[in-house]
Amino acid sequence: VYASLPMTDCVKTARPLAQRALALDDADSMCHCVMGFVLYMGGDIAGGQSEYERAISLNPNHAWAVGALGGLYANDGRPNEALVALSKAMRLSPHDPLMWIWMLFVMAAHFYARDFHAALDAADRLIRFRPDKSNAYRFKAAALGHLGQIEEANKALKMAIEVSRQNFEYFVHSRPTWM
Repeated sequence: VYASLPMTDCVKTARPLAQRALALDDADSMCHCVMGFVLYMGGDIAGGQSEYERAISLNPNHAWAVGALGGLYANDGRPNEALVALSKAMRLSPHDPLMWIWMLFVMAAHFYARDFHAALDAADRLIRFRPDKSNAYRFKAAALGHLGQIEEANKALKMAIEVSRQNFEYFVHSRPTWM
Protein backbone atom coordinates (compact mmCIF):
# COMPACT_ATOMS: atom_id res chain seq x y z
CA VAL A 1 0.00 0.00 0.00
CA TYR A 2 2.64 2.54 1.04
CA ALA A 3 4.35 2.37 -2.36
CA SER A 4 1.16 3.41 -4.15
CA LEU A 5 -0.16 6.14 -1.84
CA PRO A 6 1.42 9.25 -0.33
CA MET A 7 3.04 8.39 3.01
CA THR A 8 0.84 10.88 4.86
CA ASP A 9 -2.26 9.01 3.63
CA CYS A 10 -0.80 5.67 4.68
CA VAL A 11 0.04 6.94 8.15
CA LYS A 12 -3.40 8.54 8.50
CA THR A 13 -5.04 5.22 7.58
CA ALA A 14 -2.74 3.00 9.65
CA ARG A 15 -2.56 5.00 12.88
CA PRO A 16 -6.14 4.33 14.15
CA LEU A 17 -5.80 0.66 13.20
CA ALA A 18 -2.53 0.33 15.13
CA GLN A 19 -4.05 2.18 18.08
CA ARG A 20 -7.04 -0.18 18.05
CA ALA A 21 -4.75 -3.21 17.95
CA LEU A 22 -2.83 -1.90 20.96
CA ALA A 23 -6.09 -1.22 22.79
CA LEU A 24 -7.10 -4.85 22.20
CA ASP A 25 -3.75 -6.31 23.30
CA ASP A 26 -1.01 -4.06 24.64
CA ALA A 27 1.14 -7.15 25.30
CA ASP A 28 1.35 -8.14 21.61
CA SER A 29 4.80 -7.34 20.25
CA MET A 30 3.56 -7.13 16.66
CA CYS A 31 1.09 -4.39 17.62
CA HIS A 32 3.97 -2.35 19.04
CA CYS A 33 6.11 -3.07 15.98
CA VAL A 34 3.35 -1.82 13.67
CA MET A 35 2.77 1.27 15.81
CA GLY A 36 6.53 1.89 15.71
CA PHE A 37 6.41 1.81 11.93
CA VAL A 38 3.40 4.15 11.83
CA LEU A 39 5.07 6.65 14.16
CA TYR A 40 8.43 6.45 12.41
CA MET A 41 6.94 6.88 8.94
CA GLY A 42 4.90 9.79 10.30
CA GLY A 43 8.11 11.52 11.35
CA ASP A 44 8.07 10.66 15.05
CA ILE A 45 11.47 8.97 15.23
CA ALA A 46 11.62 8.87 19.04
CA GLY A 47 8.09 7.46 19.22
CA GLY A 48 8.91 4.84 16.61
CA GLN A 49 12.06 3.84 18.46
CA SER A 50 10.13 3.57 21.73
CA GLU A 51 7.52 1.28 20.16
CA TYR A 52 10.14 -0.92 18.50
CA GLU A 53 11.97 -1.21 21.83
CA ARG A 54 8.69 -2.10 23.57
CA ALA A 55 8.04 -4.80 20.96
CA ILE A 56 11.52 -6.21 21.54
CA SER A 57 11.09 -6.12 25.32
CA LEU A 58 7.93 -8.20 24.90
CA ASN A 59 9.61 -10.60 22.45
CA PRO A 60 13.41 -10.35 22.15
CA ASN A 61 13.23 -12.72 19.17
CA HIS A 62 10.85 -10.52 17.16
CA ALA A 63 12.96 -10.27 14.01
CA TRP A 64 10.72 -7.67 12.35
CA ALA A 65 10.95 -5.31 15.33
CA VAL A 66 14.71 -5.81 15.64
CA GLY A 67 15.14 -5.21 11.90
CA ALA A 68 12.86 -2.16 11.93
CA LEU A 69 14.85 -0.70 14.83
CA GLY A 70 18.01 -1.33 12.81
CA GLY A 71 16.49 0.55 9.88
CA LEU A 72 15.55 3.44 12.13
CA TYR A 73 19.11 3.54 13.48
CA ALA A 74 20.55 3.46 9.94
CA ASN A 75 18.42 6.41 8.83
CA ASP A 76 19.06 8.26 12.10
CA GLY A 77 22.84 8.32 11.71
CA ARG A 78 23.62 5.48 14.12
CA PRO A 79 25.32 2.99 11.81
CA ASN A 80 27.01 0.87 14.47
CA GLU A 81 23.75 0.32 16.35
CA ALA A 82 22.02 -0.32 13.01
CA LEU A 83 24.49 -2.99 11.96
CA VAL A 84 24.23 -4.80 15.31
CA ALA A 85 20.41 -4.82 15.20
CA LEU A 86 20.26 -5.82 11.54
CA SER A 87 22.75 -8.63 12.03
CA LYS A 88 20.59 -9.91 14.89
CA ALA A 89 17.39 -9.71 12.79
CA MET A 90 19.09 -11.68 10.01
CA ARG A 91 20.24 -14.35 12.47
CA LEU A 92 16.80 -14.57 14.07
CA SER A 93 15.06 -15.14 10.74
CA PRO A 94 17.55 -16.04 8.00
CA HIS A 95 14.85 -16.84 5.41
CA ASP A 96 12.54 -13.95 6.26
CA PRO A 97 10.57 -12.29 3.46
CA LEU A 98 11.87 -8.95 4.82
CA MET A 99 15.51 -9.99 4.39
CA TRP A 100 15.92 -7.70 1.39
CA ILE A 101 14.79 -4.70 3.48
CA TRP A 102 17.30 -5.52 6.20
CA MET A 103 19.99 -5.81 3.52
CA LEU A 104 18.88 -2.39 2.24
CA PHE A 105 19.24 -0.94 5.74
CA VAL A 106 22.73 -2.46 6.05
CA MET A 107 23.63 -0.75 2.78
CA ALA A 108 22.19 2.55 4.03
CA ALA A 109 24.06 2.29 7.35
CA HIS A 110 27.37 1.88 5.54
CA PHE A 111 26.55 4.68 3.12
CA TYR A 112 25.53 7.16 5.81
CA ALA A 113 28.67 6.25 7.76
CA ARG A 114 30.56 7.26 4.59
CA ASP A 115 32.00 3.77 4.23
CA PHE A 116 31.37 3.77 0.49
CA HIS A 117 33.28 0.56 -0.23
CA ALA A 118 31.15 -1.35 2.30
CA ALA A 119 28.01 0.34 0.92
CA LEU A 120 28.99 -0.74 -2.59
CA ASP A 121 29.58 -4.33 -1.42
CA ALA A 122 26.21 -4.31 0.36
CA ALA A 123 24.51 -2.92 -2.76
CA ASP A 124 26.01 -5.66 -4.91
CA ARG A 125 24.84 -8.32 -2.41
CA LEU A 126 21.31 -6.92 -2.48
CA ILE A 127 21.30 -6.72 -6.29
CA ARG A 128 22.32 -10.39 -6.48
CA PHE A 129 19.61 -11.28 -3.92
CA ARG A 130 16.81 -9.09 -5.32
CA PRO A 131 17.70 -7.46 -8.66
CA ASP A 132 14.15 -6.07 -8.79
CA LYS A 133 14.80 -3.55 -5.99
CA SER A 134 15.77 -0.20 -7.48
CA ASN A 135 16.94 1.23 -4.14
CA ALA A 136 20.02 -0.99 -4.35
CA TYR A 137 20.98 0.59 -7.66
CA ARG A 138 20.42 4.12 -6.29
CA PHE A 139 22.74 3.50 -3.35
CA LYS A 140 25.23 1.77 -5.65
CA ALA A 141 25.22 4.82 -7.92
CA ALA A 142 25.73 7.17 -4.98
CA ALA A 143 28.54 5.06 -3.50
CA LEU A 144 30.27 4.81 -6.88
CA GLY A 145 29.93 8.57 -7.30
CA HIS A 146 31.60 9.17 -3.95
CA LEU A 147 34.36 6.77 -4.98
CA GLY A 148 34.92 8.76 -8.19
CA GLN A 149 33.65 6.01 -10.50
CA ILE A 150 31.31 8.29 -12.42
CA GLU A 151 30.76 6.11 -15.50
CA GLU A 152 29.78 3.11 -13.35
CA ALA A 153 27.61 5.38 -11.19
CA ASN A 154 25.70 6.54 -14.28
CA LYS A 155 25.10 2.91 -15.30
CA ALA A 156 23.77 2.07 -11.83
CA LEU A 157 21.52 5.13 -11.84
CA LYS A 158 20.08 4.14 -15.21
CA MET A 159 19.41 0.67 -13.82
CA ALA A 160 17.59 2.20 -10.81
CA ILE A 161 15.26 4.00 -13.20
CA GLU A 162 14.87 0.98 -15.49
CA VAL A 163 14.02 -1.38 -12.61
CA SER A 164 11.35 0.91 -11.17
CA ARG A 165 10.77 4.44 -12.36
CA GLN A 166 7.96 4.80 -9.77
CA ASN A 167 10.25 3.88 -6.88
CA PHE A 168 13.01 6.10 -8.23
CA GLU A 169 10.65 9.07 -8.58
CA TYR A 170 9.27 8.51 -5.07
CA PHE A 171 12.68 8.55 -3.41
CA VAL A 172 13.92 11.46 -5.50
CA HIS A 173 10.85 13.68 -5.10
CA SER A 174 8.55 12.47 -2.31
CA ARG A 175 10.41 10.47 0.35
CA PRO A 176 10.27 11.55 3.96
CA THR A 177 13.25 13.77 4.78
CA TRP A 178 14.60 11.34 7.38
CA MET A 179 14.94 8.47 4.89
